Formats: sequence, C-alpha cells, structure tokens
Amino acid sequence: MATIHATLQGILPGYGHRKQSPMDPVRRQPLPKQCDGKYCAYRLRYEDESYTYGILAKETFFLSTDTRNTRNAELVENIVFGCGMNNSMDSGDEKKNKIAGIMGLGWGPLSFVTQIDSRSNGKFSYCLPVINLFTPPRPGSHLRFGADIPERENSSNTTLQRIKDQKPYYVKLQGISLNGLRLDIPPSVFGLKENGSRIREGCIIDSGTAYSRIIRPAYDIFQGELQKYFSNFKNMNRCSGGLGLDLCYEREKAEGFNNLPTITFHFQGKNSDLVLMPEGSFEVVDRRQFSYQS
Repeated sequence: MATIHATLQGILPGYGHRKQSPMDPVRRQPLPKQCDGKYCAYRLRYEDESYTYGILAKETFFLSTDTRNTRNAELVENIVFGCGMNNSMDSGDEKKNKIAGIMGLGWGPLSFVTQIDSRSNGKFSYCLPVINLFTPPRPGSHLRFGADIPERENSSNTTLQRIKDQKPYYVKLQGISLNGLRLDIPPSVFGLKENGSRIREGCIIDSGTAYSRIIRPAYDIFQGELQKYFSNFKNMNRCSGGLGLDLCYEREKAEGFNNLPTITFHFQGKNSDLVLMPEGSFEVVDRRQFSYQS
C-alpha cells in the first residue's frame, strides 16, 4: 500500500520544531491574485459550513509501501499543499476524531494526484471503510498510487468524465435498485445539464461528502419504495432520528443491520453496478434505531 508521510516542519511559532529545516512557503504562482509578496493565502469553505484558512506551502512527501519501514520510501519533492492556520472541521466527536486535513484527489491543478501525475500516471485507488456501532474504533484503510495498485480480475469499469474546467469526477448514473428491484426512474433524471458556461445537476463522486445526495425527483421515488419495503415489518415504527435524516425507524428489539435492504447504483458500462450493503447505506444510531443516509 502507498502511505503518505508528510514532514511538516514549521515556519510559524508553535508549528513544528525549531531545529528542523522549515518548509518553504509559496510566494508567487499558482495563485498570484492571493499572494502579497510574503505568503500565498487560501480560503476554502465547504457545503457543510466547515472551512480552512491558511497559506500555501511546499514540502517533501514520502510514499511508502510499508508504514512500519519508511527507509525505502519514495520521495516526492515540492508538493504544494495548504497549511491551515484557522480550521473548523466538525466530524462526529471532535475530541476523539483528529482531522489532519483534506487531501485533494480531483482534476484541479493543485490536486495531489495532478502534482504526482508523472509518477502515478493519474491513477489512485482507495477503500473507505464502513464505520458504525459495530466496527472497531479505527478500521484500517489503504491509499495507493500508480503501479502500486493491484490488478483485479473481472473488474467492472465506468468512465470518469471531465467537464470543462470542473474539478469533480462526473459519472453517468443510469438507475437505482432496491434489494435487486430496479426502480422506475428514467436515466435522464441523472443526466448532466449545461446552460452556457454553467453546469447543472449530473452525478459526481465526492468522497468528502459524508452522505449521498440524490436529485429530488429520483429521491421521492426511492424514498417511497423504502417506505413500502419497511411497511412489511410489523416491528418497525417511523420516528425522528435526531440526525437530520428524513427516513428513520425504531424497532422493538436490537437487530443491527438485519432485514435492511441492499441498494445498487447502476452506472454506464457492462456490469458496472455499485452494490451497497446495508452497513454502507444505513445509520444505526443505537441498538434499536436506524436511519437511511440520504
């Protein structure tokens, strides 16, 4: 696996160790309009109201295939990254969930993938582990680049679309199934719509979004089918889950993820289906209560 080890050596008070050689702040390109001759500042705010403000810096990153032995690590020099000075990133229990930062893996010019393109050939692979009441506190996950990505037999593929200067990865979603039953949703509902220079709707892959978002016409049909499915179980009662989610139920006894349906996203391509098991689609908020992660 390729694990990233970044040497963050300080240039500001309280950041890093004074005896270490400092990282190099970016003083000019690639964001000249935000550079004042001393530092290049950045300001990013996300849809969930989290934000990070700071300066751009350059540093050497180490990519290793073994987290226990970095002697054979591959050095990647002059990686531009954001050194956050003012951050607000709420995710679960903040005291226990220490967020090191956000890694950009999109099409943008400062994306980590773009910066190491000559070595990785634009390839990266990762697995996001399921985290819920029944998983270990810190489930492991790997991030791989380039030739370190293992070949998988009989794997399915769908095209990642690059739309103009947009940074997200667009994909062609063609339908949704619930427990293997294809829902009556026209593929055009998920289609990309352009109005001049403006991009509207479409489907993107965004690992930074905790919950999936489905366009309203498709969501209404999907939610209706979920309600029909759960109506077949007498031990389930609709309730307010307290997570801001639309569809929450309480059961008479603790059942974990039993009797919860699979959800399949059908993408363009032969057998290009993403099947989500209940552990990846539903939030079991306590032993008896669960909500759909809309």
